[in-house]
Amino acid sequence: MTTAEITKLCEINPYILACDMSLTSTGLCLLWSDGRHKECAIKTEAKDWQPGIGRFDRYSHIVQGVVEFVPVNIAGLKAIFIEGYSGGVKGAAQIQLPELGGLLRHRLRSVFNVPIYEVPPMTLKKATTGKGNSDKTAMAMSVYKRWAFESTDDNLVDAFALAQFGSLIALGQLPATEFQRESIEKFLSCAPKKKARKSA
Repeated sequence: MTTAEITKLCEINPYILACDMSLTSTGLCLLWSDGRHKECAIKTEAKDWQPGIGRFDRYSHIVQGVVEFVPVNIAGLKAIFIEGYSGGVKGAAQIQLPELGGLLRHRLRSVFNVPIYEVPPMTLKKATTGKGNSDKTAMAMSVYKRWAFESTDDNLVDAFALAQFGSLIALGQLPATEFQRESIEKFLSCAPKKKARKSA
C-alpha cells in the first residue's frame, strides 16, 4: 500500500500494531479492522554496531523503526501487541532482548497513548495452531492455511499471527476456532494489559 492509501485507510478503519521483537529481524504487522494488513522487518546485524555499550545504539535504531512504521495519523490505533519473552533464549540474547524490550515498551508507551498487551509465546502458538508447543514450521503452516499469509521470515509470520490474535481483543473480531476462544479467555483472565498512560 502507498502512503496515501494507508492515510485514507486509517481515517476510516481502526487498526492495531503487532511486534515480534528480535535483535536481527524485528517483525511488525499493522492490521486494520477490514482485514487489510502491512508487514515490515527491521533487520540489524551485531557487526554493524560498536561492541559493548554501543549495543544501545542498535536498540535505538530498532525502536525508532517500530515507531516510524506506525502511520502518521495515529487516531485509529487501538492497541499494541508485543510477543512476550521466550524462556529458550541463550547466550548474549538473554541480556540483550530484555534490554531492547524495556526500551521498546517505554518508547511505545510514551509515544502512543493506547493499551499495550504482552502475549506469551505459548499463548500465541496455542491460538494459532491449537498447540502451545508448536515449532516455527507448524506456525507457518497454520498461518498460511488460515489466512493465506506466508513469509520466509519467521518473525513476520509471528507478527502476523500476533496481529490476528490481537484483532480478537481490540478490533471486535470473533474467534474462528475453539482453541482461539480458549486462548483469548485464558489470556484476558490471567495476563493484565499494559494500560495507556494518563494524559498530563
